[in-house]
Parts: sequence; C-alpha cells; structure tokens
Amino acid sequence: MQLLKIYTFSLQVAESNPQSQRTLTFNYHLGDVLIRLSQRWSIALAATASLALGIPLAAPAAAISSPGVPELPGVITQPSSNDQVKASQRIVPLPVNVQDLPGNGFTLQSDTRILVDRAAEPVANILAGVLRSSTGYSLPVQAADKAPGSAVQSINISVAEQIAEFKDQPEAYSLRVTASGVEIKALTAQGAFNAVQSLRQLFPAFIESATPVNRTWTAPATNITDAPRTAYRSMMLDVARSFLTPAEVRKIIDQMAALKFSTLHMHLADDQGWRLQITNDGKEADDPIDYNRLTDVSGKTAITEWGYQNEPGRTGFYTQQEYRDLVGYAQSQFITVVPEIDTPGHTNAALHAIPQLNTGATQPRPGPDGVAPLNTTGAVGYSTLDANADITWKFMRQIYRQLAALTPGPYMHLGGDESKVTPSADYRKFVSKTAEIIRGYGKSPVGWNEYVAGGLQPGDLVQQWAGNEADTQAAVRQGAKLVASPASMTYLDLKYNNKTPIGLTWAGSGDFPKYYDWDPTTYLNKSNPLPESSIAGVEAPLWSETVRGVSQAEFLSFPRAAAVAEVGWTPAAKKNLQDFSKRLAMFGPRMTAAGTNFYDGPNAAWNWSMAGLGYRTSAGILPQTQTVGTLIAPGTKAANNGTSIAADRVDDSDGTAASAINGNLTVSIDWGDGTPATPGTLNSSQPRNALQASGAYAVQGTHRYLLPGVYQGSIIASDGSRAPFTATVTAR
Repeated sequence: MQLLKIYTFSLQVAESNPQSQRTLTFNYHLGDVLIRLSQRWSIALAATASLALGIPLAAPAAAISSPGVPELPGVITQPSSNDQVKASQRIVPLPVNVQDLPGNGFTLQSDTRILVDRAAEPVANILAGVLRSSTGYSLPVQAADKAPGSAVQSINISVAEQIAEFKDQPEAYSLRVTASGVEIKALTAQGAFNAVQSLRQLFPAFIESATPVNRTWTAPATNITDAPRTAYRSMMLDVARSFLTPAEVRKIIDQMAALKFSTLHMHLADDQGWRLQITNDGKEADDPIDYNRLTDVSGKTAITEWGYQNEPGRTGFYTQQEYRDLVGYAQSQFITVVPEIDTPGHTNAALHAIPQLNTGATQPRPGPDGVAPLNTTGAVGYSTLDANADITWKFMRQIYRQLAALTPGPYMHLGGDESKVTPSADYRKFVSKTAEIIRGYGKSPVGWNEYVAGGLQPGDLVQQWAGNEADTQAAVRQGAKLVASPASMTYLDLKYNNKTPIGLTWAGSGDFPKYYDWDPTTYLNKSNPLPESSIAGVEAPLWSETVRGVSQAEFLSFPRAAAVAEVGWTPAAKKNLQDFSKRLAMFGPRMTAAGTNFYDGPNAAWNWSMAGLGYRTSAGILPQTQTVGTLIAPGTKAANNGTSIAADRVDDSDGTAASAINGNLTVSIDWGDGTPATPGTLNSSQPRNALQASGAYAVQGTHRYLLPGVYQGSIIASDGSRAPFTATVTAR
C-alpha cells in the first residue's frame, strides 16, 4: 500500500490585534492545501500563504460581514433560453385577446408591493402567498389609497371596473404588464383571480415552487383582455369508489384553480361506498332510519378490484365539518362545489347500510341480515331504490335537506345514470320527484343525460356523457342547459394508451389532443349545432375504478384536463391544437414545480427550467457534495451516472416522451470562488415511470471552500443557460 505524503509548514501569523500571535499550520496533502483560518485573519495573509505554496486562492465573491473580509461583485447570470417566451405562447387556457408588447417585461424585486382596493384584497393575498413561497420576497399587500408614494415597482389590482369588450361579464379581466409594473382590472374578485392565474403563467415556472429558489423573476410585456366562453368549467372527482382525503382534494383544487376551472363536481355516493356524513338531525318525526349508518357502514367500504398491483380502493368519509371546510376552500379559489348523490341506481352502498330502504322493489334483494349484500366490484346497473315507497322519500328529503345546507352554490346533482334495473315508469317518477325536492331547497338540479326522461325545466342542467343524443338536444332547445361531457373526449379515467397501467378503455383511450379537438356546440350534431347560449359548460369527470390516491388521480387528469379547460374557456375560432401543444409544453414544468403529477407523453415537446438554491456549509478540510440547484424537465430521464439528461425516447413500459431538450443536457458548476468550474450531476428522487412524470432533478457537485464568505455561484447548462446559487460558508 502506498503511503500518503503529508507536508507541514508553520508560519507565525499576526492577527489584527498586534498583541496576539498564532501559529498557522498548512497540511499539504497530495497537492491539496487544507487551510484553517480564523474569521478574523486577513485575506491578504491567506493570499500570501497561497502564493508561497503555489496554490491559487480567490477571495469570495461577496463575503460575510467580518473585519478584514472585503465584499466583491457577484457572478453575472443569464436566464434560461426557455424563459425567453412571449406571453402569447405561455398561457393555458388561451386568453381571448393577448398582445405581446415591445420592451422589457416586469421583474419582481425584493421591494415590490401589491397595491389593491378593498374588494381585491383576498385575491391579492392569494397571489402574494404564491409569489412569497418561491421568491422569498416579503411582497406586502397594501391599500392603494394609503400606500406611500415611491418609485418602487408594484402590482396593482382593482375590482369593480368594467372591461369594455366584456361588459357585465363577472369573470372578465384586463392584465397589462410593462417594465414599470403590473395592472389588473376586473369587474369582480373572480375576474381579478382569473387575471392572477394568467400572471402566474407569465413568470418562470419556478414561481410555483413551495420553497424559495434563486431566479430572475421577469414576466414578458403584454396587454390581455379576457373572459371565459362558458361559466361552468368543471372537473369531477369520484370519491365514492375510492376515497380521496380532504388534503388530496385541496391539492387537486389548487391545480384546477391554476387552469381557471370554476366548478368541482363531487361524486359522493355509489354502489361501493358512501362518503358524506348524514346525521339524524332534523329528520321527520316518523322517520325510523339511523342515518349514521351510511358512513358507519359504507364509509368503510370501497371498490376492491382493478387497482394497480391489486391495491384495493381507499375507504373513508368526510364529516360535515370536513366537507364544509372543503367547500369553503374551493370557494376561496373561486370554485363552486356541486355535490352528487347518485340515484335511483348506483345505490347499493345505501341499501347495504340502511335496512329500512330495502323494500319489495329494491335491487339487489336483501340477504338474511335485511340489507343488500356488499358488492365492491366494478359492476354497474344492478341496484335501484324503490320509487313507490314512502321510506325512500323520507330518505331523499333528509339527504338533500342536509346537503343543501352544506351547498352555497346553486346546483345539486341527482345522478340518474345507468339505472338498468329500475322500471321505466318508476325511473321517470324518481328523477322528476328528486328534481322537485332539489328545487324545493332552493337549488337547481343537474343530472346525467338519462334524466331528461323525467322532464326538465328551463335552467336545469343536463350532463351528456353517452347516448340520449336526440333527447338531450330536444331538452336543451326547450330551455335546459348543456354540460358537455362526451366520454370519449372528456373522461379522465381512460387510459392514455395500451401501456398505461391504470384506467379503462370502454370509451377509447388517448392523450390531450383528443380532449382538445372537439366543440360543445357541434359534437352532438355537426349539421345542426346548438346555440352558444344553450351551453352551460364542459366537464372532465375522473371515475375512480382504477385510481388510488392523489398521485394517480393527477396522472390521469393532467394534462388532459387542461385541454378540456381550454375548450370551456377559449372561443372556438381561436383554438388551435398545435398552438395549444406549445403552450402546454410551457405549462408542464409549472406542474412539476408545484408538485403535481401528470402524464408527460410524446405529444408535447415539454419545456424545461433551472433554478439555483441557497445553502450553508463550512470552510472545510474535505470536499463536500452539495445540492446547488434544481432542474425540471418533464419527459426526460437521467443517465445512470447522472451526468446528463435527455428525452425519454425508449419505448419501454412507460412509453416514449418528448422534450425541448435536443440531445443530452449537461451542467457544470462555477463555484464563485475563482476555482475552475466542475461537472455537476442531475439526480432525481422520482424518475419518470409508467405512473409518474419526471420529477425535479437535484443539481449537485463536490467542492471545498477554503475561506468563509457568501459566494455567488452559477449553474451552467450545456446550452449556455445559467442559474445563480448562493453558498454561505462559515468558519469551522
């Protein structure tokens, strides 16, 4: 074994205090100089020692505050080339009018303020929360009429202002961005909220980060006026077959809000489970039902087949307070919750929990214990309530009485689909009477398209999903409003392709192009389109036969839900699939930065972005591996040794993807201390797989700082893009 050579040098060193002297020892170990310096020893002395040993030593770019340590300029960095994109190429859904302006955009600074009128304050606080998390800036929200005048750039938000082109439209807004500031105007707080979502997409993708990163935060100069095509832009979550916790639902609400969805349809009861607490409070005097059993029994059941790797569905339920809090959270994001209790079919969970509901006409027939047998398969169409039993209507009134009290929005959904064992006359009676109960509690009914058989009133909503095309069109032309949910073009629970390990195929499969390329006025009858005024909106339902947990729910939902969002927002004449694909490619990194899972497939050349971090270390004896930044690049995978990333073009179990990165992307690290840049590695804790988009890559490198100080380093990508990072180095 070869012995290591260690050379020792001793020098007498005078500190800034002339009465004190120390001996400074240098260990010269195979060409590495390991220097221990007091924070008070001068840079000049360190440089003298360095020259004596023939080792280059640079002072820190900007040192910590201490006697004898000068501050030097930081490293100049440039933004990633993928951030140099105009506003018209960024926003999903596409605004009605977006004008790219010449000149510099608006750059957030540490002293930027958000100035508002009183009505805009809640929206401003939401914006400030997003921006503070990623930038680390304080961004105070101040009343515009009380803020001290200064030359500081600001974001100005005002409400109760008409948008000329969209007079009296409650969701309309204008957004103007210039180098001198941002100006948002809207008629309502919801309009201002929509403007905030557009503004977020103008900043670099890392604006969605939950933790601070080092970036230049510039939004391109633009002038936007905008309003939605339809008011009812919805997603549906089926929490009945497999439960999602309140935190998981809030996570999906956050992503919905970023895409300007206005409605969340909650499918709360089905054959496999019942998810909302119903109490005995206020029930009719002669009602014998114990409503606690709905969740005591069927809150503990879920689907038990078709899950990935045979995982059963997740059980649970929402207490009324938990549900009320969810509805309130959605309201804070300007999303209205529409609850659904599916009847008269899809009711086995209720029949299994409540003995009194099982009458001579219910299906399936009760067992020896007096209730319908538990059925946790994915079967449909085998259950029904009894339309002619008094107890059924006591039950329905109690359910909708409490549901109405929990529903501040105007709609409640009665279901009505796939009632295959309900006699036709009974079905018509059931949906008609249920709709009347809903109206009696001051709400308007929504139902799947089968329920038009019971007769609709003007303003009722019909959700068309499959079949009943002629009857649906007739009902709409007579005054009902259409919620368009054609299964083959909006159902989020369908597979992307034959390699997708979860999802169904009964209505086909496909990625976002299929979900984008249709129109709600013409899909039922291209030769006789429905009038624009008859369209309430669009909905993208996510059924949960195969979905377990929020990550899988996100994976099937996004990016296809973004396509449906644009169908509901953007005028048909302005839609263009190729343009949407480019804007969606910009939106993908935002989802990664926000921690949202999605399918990063081959139909968009997903953009990428890079940001530095701040970290603390000690002036060390040995080199240390540090994480200096993060890089997000959907659709990519890293080389085995982490030296590069590239688009995943291998058609294996997770299929292929696309990326804006051409070839292999590598990074090097300029440590900011005058030493040569060193290669960096790109390591992901969540590599792309069959159920997961590419996670964020940690940019890492190994280095040893000789002196304490604050160093401004730079990550340099192989395309020339740079991102700054900050290393705070303390004395040992």
